Amino acid sequence: MDPITVLGLVSSIVQLVEAANKVNDILRTFRDGDKELAALRDDIVAFVEALRGFDRVLRSRHTIHRVSSPVLEDVLKNSEQVVHELRDRLLQLSTSSLSAVRRARWVQHKSAVKKLHGNIREKMAMLHTFLSITQAETFLTIASQYPSFMISEAARAPVEVAAESEASRSRPTDPSRLHVGSGDSHARRTSMSLDERGSMSDASSYMERLSIFSSAASFSSSTSVGSSIETPEPDGKPTDLEKLSLTTIHTFRQRTQPVSQDMFILRRSCSYNCHCACHEETTDHKPQRRFTRSKPETVRCTDPVCLGNKFVPDSSQRYSSLFRSALSRATSARVIQVRYDLQSFRMVPNGSNAVRYVNHGNLAKLKECIESGEATIWDTTLDGWSLLHSAAYYSHAHIVKYLLDLGAATSTGDIGSRTPADLAVFKSIGKNETGSEQAVVDIFCEKDDVLADFEFTPIHLCVLNIHDYQHSERPSLGELLDLVDEANNAPVGTDWTQWKSKFQGRSPLFAAILEYFRASAFESPNGTKIIHNLIDEKDKKLHWTPLHWAAYTGRVEEMRTLFKYGANCSVLSNLGANIIHAAVESKVDSGLAAVLKIRRRCADELDINQVNSWGETALHIASCISASSVRLLLDAGADPNVQDENGRLALHFAASSDREVERPRILAALCGAMDAQHINSQDLHGRPPLFDYLDDRECVEILIRHGAKVDVADDDGKNAFHHACIQGEDGTLDLMLKLASNADASMAQDNRGDTPLIDALSNSNVDCALALLQRDDVGPPTGKDGWWPIHYAAKIGDPDLLQAVCRHRSFKKSARSLDGKSAKVVAMEAGTWKGRIKELILEHDYLDWDD
Repeated sequence: MDPITVLGLVSSIVQLVEAANKVNDILRTFRDGDKELAALRDDIVAFVEALRGFDRVLRSRHTIHRVSSPVLEDVLKNSEQVVHELRDRLLQLSTSSLSAVRRARWVQHKSAVKKLHGNIREKMAMLHTFLSITQAETFLTIASQYPSFMISEAARAPVEVAAESEASRSRPTDPSRLHVGSGDSHARRTSMSLDERGSMSDASSYMERLSIFSSAASFSSSTSVGSSIETPEPDGKPTDLEKLSLTTIHTFRQRTQPVSQDMFILRRSCSYNCHCACHEETTDHKPQRRFTRSKPETVRCTDPVCLGNKFVPDSSQRYSSLFRSALSRATSARVIQVRYDLQSFRMVPNGSNAVRYVNHGNLAKLKECIESGEATIWDTTLDGWSLLHSAAYYSHAHIVKYLLDLGAATSTGDIGSRTPADLAVFKSIGKNETGSEQAVVDIFCEKDDVLADFEFTPIHLCVLNIHDYQHSERPSLGELLDLVDEANNAPVGTDWTQWKSKFQGRSPLFAAILEYFRASAFESPNGTKIIHNLIDEKDKKLHWTPLHWAAYTGRVEEMRTLFKYGANCSVLSNLGANIIHAAVESKVDSGLAAVLKIRRRCADELDINQVNSWGETALHIASCISASSVRLLLDAGADPNVQDENGRLALHFAASSDREVERPRILAALCGAMDAQHINSQDLHGRPPLFDYLDDRECVEILIRHGAKVDVADDDGKNAFHHACIQGEDGTLDLMLKLASNADASMAQDNRGDTPLIDALSNSNVDCALALLQRDDVGPPTGKDGWWPIHYAAKIGDPDLLQAVCRHRSFKKSARSLDGKSAKVVAMEAGTWKGRIKELILEHDYLDWDD
């Protein structure tokens, strides 16, 4: 490449780097886009680094590159067009000082920005390909100065073989000798390995081909993106790809050092395009076979990469493994290091201990789960909700802070692509938010930044009463909907810019509405009628219409206005939620009552038992929130026996409600509408609702009096007594022993062979163990691991527990575990072999002389 061409390319690269940096500056100041702009910023930075890398290649005297200047010029030219178009788009989006207008413009131009983002990635991939070829060629040039480094020890042969090989190369090529046996082939490979210049020539030839055809492919991709590659025609005429390759090769030969003439001869075989000497190109481009053996499938071509061969010679063996490894690394090297985000999520059931503790706001228990290894910050339920999702949804700021301090992922979305921050904002917008919801939002990020990700329309903003603070005008929802109707009735060819000027100085929501029409008219063909149904437009995060948000925030007047203007009440979100689902989350009875009033008028369109993507009805959601909402839904005909996709009833969901006030009322309402059979319904893991209330004696009593059974076992064979002993709920255990009709369940063995007493002892829950030891029969005294109660008591080191164990009728002196340990040995290992523990063991666990 001549110096003038190099200077022109360097100048183009410098200008392109400056333009890309300006785009990046705009991106850093642009705050109304979504998270995809963060990926665009990263790719712009990587693109600039790739340009700077090739700039260093062009300026270097020691780096060899064989990428033709027309190809590189074309890539740079197209890249410059993409960057300038991206800059113009971003400037157009950010010109307005009104956030509502900027958000409206972002919704309109987002698809075009995504397309330009894809073009930036394509150009960056081309530059990386060029850099890989350049790095490999430079490596080969340096390696050629040390031939011994390239040739493997196994390929070295006696001098006689080399001499014979040299003599054979000096003779004219006989076509009949193109298909020799394995011995001649081995001799030829050996002689070539001994000829250092021949080895380097083969390697250089390979890199020249790689450079030419990579350049041709890049040139084709950059000039005719989206065009299909034609297959070879029957008459043998060159295809478009072949013509392009020949054109690029001709340009390459003019600008680079001479290479082998055979390399540029385009020959055709009967099945494949190849460059083999066994096939000959004719003047009329028709293939002509020159096979010298009767079996074509055994033909060995002179080109080792010919796809027409059944047997391909392994020429890589003549190079040393060190050389091949170094060449591979040089070829695959990149200027930008790849950033990895390795996060291994663990799927857990919705009823797992950690999830329940987060839902209840029990930070102490959650810490115990995580510190013991029972749970991790990467635990995720089947619906994609992490522990951080649940903490944000239930507005437990202290748990959110704890999980974030441990490094919980904030960018992970559920199956609806909602991040924990999205759920926090969703809860903070509610009409009756208490302040704890906003505290969670403040932990994640600033509220304005998160709201922009929802991409609310002006109708959404008016319903939610979100206005720019610098404007005092607060237009009514009716005024905005009237403007939408007028704009939809406007004739074709309306000057929307002039129409927007009429609202200058007024609320930015007017200008934001007209911006939808102006942007659509700008991108649509002339003569197109512009219509926007903004009254039913969905936001990006939850895919809720303005009617959904009015129902969620309990804004009855806004619901009435939207219904009057023809809002569609049957629209479902991307997760299958209708406006009844939204209304029950408002915690406003008047809002739910208004939605149920709409349902009475549109019963065929609005199903009260509509299930969302997780199989949850509105009653499921209401059971987590409000007893009054549950009663309203039950009175309107909601079915309490519907199970979600995990087999959970609304009764399961009620366990996540407020323990002190709402939970007993919700439970009483649901139990009053259900029969005993459904009260004991088990989820996919075999857990009945009773398992979720073991931390609440009042609720356990309500369930048992309505027919809940304590002997129902889950998939692990554990019943309510097992779980109460594991969780250390001694009060609930006493209550179940008194009220349960089947108290024998306190002696049942699970799938491992453990009784509730063994579970209490193995989890060091002394009070639960003492409560069970008051009964005469506690079931089998040993579990699967062979430990007796005295072994656990000796390890725990509680004198009262040890004494109760030794005085129980199931006690056995000198009991040994499966590995032969006595209570004394266990106490020594646990450090409790002292004081009262030592005395009790010596007193009760040893046989008397007189026995």
